[in-house]
Amino acid sequence: MCPADKMAPRTKPSRRKPPRRNRVLVEAEALTPCLITFTGDRRHNRYRVNIRQHAVNLTAASLNVLIDLVLRRDDSPTGFVRLPAVDVFRLRKAVDSVLGHGAGKDLIETGGGEEYCLAIPRSELGRQVDLRDSFLELVDLKVISASQCKKLRRLCKSRNRAETRLKSK
Repeated sequence: MCPADKMAPRTKPSRRKPPRRNRVLVEAEALTPCLITFTGDRRHNRYRVNIRQHAVNLTAASLNVLIDLVLRRDDSPTGFVRLPAVDVFRLRKAVDSVLGHGAGKDLIETGGGEEYCLAIPRSELGRQVDLRDSFLELVDLKVISASQCKKLRRLCKSRNRAETRLKSK
């Protein structure tokens, strides 16, 4: 130990509770833009998903890969899911074409082998993923399954409740 360390005053660890979150701030967070918004918009066999408020047009296979990543992130503690590498490559490439080089890798992390995980913390998933009403039409078109749609609606329910509450004021 150097002499300066002996002279430095010791500080006690703070035992104060963290400040309570302001209700207005919590409601404002509900209106902040999502990282991923699933829309029902479609053109030329491509399905639009907004990522960081930019329209990314995905094939049905890439859309299902993204949905699988979101649902697995919600279902498991690690969030990793085994997916074909070529499908993840195509999804990352579509994201990179709109958001720039490396954005797809930032969004989708690689585990061991062909395991992949969405880079959104599990605790933030409900706030970072949104679902438009028109997305439900994709079930009738058999692009997504009814169970996928039901799970996504459950995941996005808390965000939609907060938005509805604020619009009614």
